[in-house]
This record gives sequence, structure tokens and C-alpha cells, in this order.
Amino acid sequence: MKGFGTSSHLNVGEKTYYIETSYLATQGEIFTKVTREGKIVLVRREEISGELNEKKIFETIKNFHENVVSELKAWLSVREKMKEAPLEMYVKLAEKFLKMGLLEEAKELMESKIKLDENYAPANYVLGKIYFELKDYEKSVLYFDKAIQIKDYPNYLLWGARALRFKGEYTRSISYLKKALEQNPSYAEAHFEMGIALLELTLNSGATVPFKTIILSFKSAELLDPRFKNKKFKKGIECLEKGDIFEAKENFDEFFKILSPPDIHEILDEFILLSKYEEPEKVRNIIDDYILKLKEIREEHPEYADVRFNLAIALLIKIRTLFEETQIELENALSINPDYQAARNVLELLQNELQGYAIFLKTIGRQT
Repeated sequence: MKGFGTSSHLNVGEKTYYIETSYLATQGEIFTKVTREGKIVLVRREEISGELNEKKIFETIKNFHENVVSELKAWLSVREKMKEAPLEMYVKLAEKFLKMGLLEEAKELMESKIKLDENYAPANYVLGKIYFELKDYEKSVLYFDKAIQIKDYPNYLLWGARALRFKGEYTRSISYLKKALEQNPSYAEAHFEMGIALLELTLNSGATVPFKTIILSFKSAELLDPRFKNKKFKKGIECLEKGDIFEAKENFDEFFKILSPPDIHEILDEFILLSKYEEPEKVRNIIDDYILKLKEIREEHPEYADVRFNLAIALLIKIRTLFEETQIELENALSINPDYQAARNVLELLQNELQGYAIFLKTIGRQT
């Protein structure tokens, strides 16, 4: 079983990526490793449940490998097409790389592009997140502090506090969280982070913080956000209420590893990048999926104006794809019957309409 695997390489720009996928029988998982210049830049794992025969294992490996290669190629290609793009677009792409686990690619992209405007807060914020994931908390704090100096948004303060906590600077971490919660009392993740910071302050510095205060922070997070209705999280609170602080910390640490941010704006950023920089044919292939995702988000969050705006843009792009499909069908009709005058008349009208619509979409592109 250990011999099951496949490999390939991908050339993007001047860089070559080697992708190896194998089946690890003892762990019961598929493992993919992507390297560039001898350095691991991406690792993906997927557990396999149940007994599989050799044919099914080969198929699973092949499909997993092809999915990783396809995703990698799509987003690295977007990077190559982004010539002289606004810094905002590079920030969105770096966040996508970060979400994918391409930390080195994200770091290289942002460190080169932040030179366009070193006082652009989102660029400093994303670099802080990248260095946090790379476990370089010293640099992480520097970039978060720079972002906070420019714009002290609650999410910047949260991440700055998180990096400070990992550095062991609990007093500063707590002060950042207090400020974040003053600005947004309903920020569930900041309540959770406050609970962790107070708990670690108690464990590591000898300071005395009432358990009731710590528990209140965690319970506030649970009340405000369904992500915190989790078995590990609830177990942590139960342990705290019993006074078992060490076991509580273990449960909260395990929960922190699986805590993922809401992906609402991640979908928007993906759509914006692909609609601007991907090949029109590929956009046509994915547009229906994005329209469906955006409609789902609209139903969950009807208050988000940017969701509705991007859904409108997606629908306009969908109209273009329908125009193009219509043109193909009319051309096919004329190839079968060149004397089909009605088809010829509609095709001429459509071609005029397409030219105008192309100008319309190009003008919209300048506004987004």
C-alpha cells in the first residue's frame, strides 16, 4: 500500500512546482506535498474512511492529486496575470494563498507588493497574519502594530492581541482586546481571545484573575457566534467551572486549532479576482457556482451590501456568457443552413449588442 502514489510538475512563470501525492496506509490518509526550489510550499491531507480496494485507492489518489494541481494552477496563473494591479488586488490574492496554505507564496507576494504603499493598512494586516502562520510572532506583531497605527479596526486589534499572546505579552494583548470590544461589543472572537489571554495570564504570570471573569468571556463568545457551540469549547467551559484550569486550557487550545473565520468575504474576494484576471472561458465555467454561493450568502446575511453588489456583477457576467452561447448557436444554425435569413438577422443584431455590452462591462470593471 505504501507504494501507491502519483506525481507531476507545474511551470508557472519562471517557477516550477513539483506535486507528489501518496497514500499513507498506516494513517489512513492521502498526502500531497508541493515543493518549489527544494522548499515545501504546500501540504494537503485528506482522511479516507472505510475499506478501499486497490482500484478505488488509485482513483482517490488521482482525483485528489488533480484537484490540488488544478487549484494551484488556477491561482498561481492569476498571480502571473496581475501585471501592475492595484495593491488591493494583491492583498486579496495573498489572503487566498494564505487560506490555501501557500504561506511562502503569500509572503513573497506581499513583501514585494507592499512597496507600492507601505502605509496601506490591509497589506500590513495580511503580512501580520502570514508571519503569524509562519510562527514568526516578532514580525507578526510589528506588522499588526503598523496596521493598527493606520486604522485601529477591531479585527486588526484582535490579531495583534493574538500575536502578542503567543509572544507571552499578556498585558498588551488584553489591552488590545479591550479596545476591540469597546468598538464592537458583539465581536465573539475577541471575547474568546480575551478568555484565552486571561487564562494564560493566570497560568504563566502568577496573576490572579477571577474564574468568573474568564468564564464570562468564553460564554459571551458562545452566545454571540454559533462557531463556539462546539464540544471541545463546551468541555473547556465545564472544566473551568470545576476549577480544572489545565484541562480547560487543553480543550480551548484544541478548539483554537479548528476555529476557522467566517468565509463570507473570502468568496467575494475569490470572485473579484477571478472575474478580473481569469480567462473568460474559465470564468464562464465557474460563474454559475459563484452565483449560487453568493445567493446562499445573501440569504444568510441580507444586510451585506457588498454581497448583493457582487451578485449583481456575477449576473451581468452571466448575461455575457448567455450572449456568447446564443452567438454560437446562431452561427451553427447558419453553418447548417446558410440561407437561414432570420438567424442571420438576429446574429447581426446580437453582434452589435455584444460590442456595446463589452464596453458596458469594461466600464463596470473600472468601478470595481
